[in-house]
Amino acid sequence: TDALIQDTIRSNFNECTVITIAHRLNTVIDSNRIIVMENGSIVEFGCPYELLHDKPKGYFSQMVEKTGNQMAQSLLEQAKKACEKNNDHRELNLSEQNTENKNDVTITEQSFSKKEM
Repeated sequence: TDALIQDTIRSNFNECTVITIAHRLNTVIDSNRIIVMENGSIVEFGCPYELLHDKPKGYFSQMVEKTGNQMAQSLLEQAKKACEKNNDHRELNLSEQNTENKNDVTITEQSFSKKEM
């Protein structure tokens, strides 16, 4: 089942980079970063909670809103917990390039740090 697959990925690949392509928001809501695409172009990128909190009219927020009030609230809470937990992982920067194709986007790794114990 889907739940078993997700649990296996989360427990066995927690120190790995995992690229997930999903149509269910529950599948990606606890990811470190997500890319939202429309018509083959990246329209949003970031921590799910930050996208929901900082861009209430954004693409990702609209998708979450369409799940209904109860599910949207649950997804928001899951995203917030995951963002707080994942805060010590890679920080990525999404910047547009000045090219003829304005949809070109570069994702650049800026730093990697883990909290010292």
